[in-house]
Amino acid sequence: MGMNAGGSWALRPGFYPILDLGFTSGHYGNGYMEISYGSGNVGEISGTSKMVRELFTVTGGTRTITSVGLRVLRGSGTDALIVTLEDSGGSTIASASIPYSSVETGNASNYDTSGKGKYVETALSATLTNGSTYRLRLSTASGSTYWAFVIRQGSSFGYDAATYFSDGVAQKTTDGSDWSSLGVNADQNDLQFYLDVAP
Repeated sequence: MGMNAGGSWALRPGFYPILDLGFTSGHYGNGYMEISYGSGNVGEISGTSKMVRELFTVTGGTRTITSVGLRVLRGSGTDALIVTLEDSGGSTIASASIPYSSVETGNASNYDTSGKGKYVETALSATLTNGSTYRLRLSTASGSTYWAFVIRQGSSFGYDAATYFSDGVAQKTTDGSDWSSLGVNADQNDLQFYLDVAP
């Protein structure tokens, strides 16, 4: 996948794992139009006060997931990154721990062209019910810092809703309780993540 950093295009393999999508309805393509950087588009994860999450509603049928992939970067510390899948009421359905050594270290600066912050995957097993809303929350112990990134939906650029996560939104909190949209295009951003579905 290419990225435009300050007017210069560069190839950054590994920043986005889905290059093309095909649908039985005849839709074809990729509904996300940019991978976003900068302080407004990067979510800090530190302790249980600074966290990020993705809110999403399952459509297209109930399915079982086996793992989750996240594009994250480690700023400091040696505590694991905790991935928690919750229902709409906040009850935990499944959780996983990603060792700090599996996550690249770097600075989540604006237009990060270093190639850091690649995807890491961990097992996460759950059945997601069609029509239900879930929360995928990222946290860590106090004293460690991670960064998560957003990707922008192409809704305002004419992409069909079948090709992007139209009912998802990335969120952040700085106090552990009040959540707000993450990213400068608040209503169009998802976390850079994916879920593997059991065959």
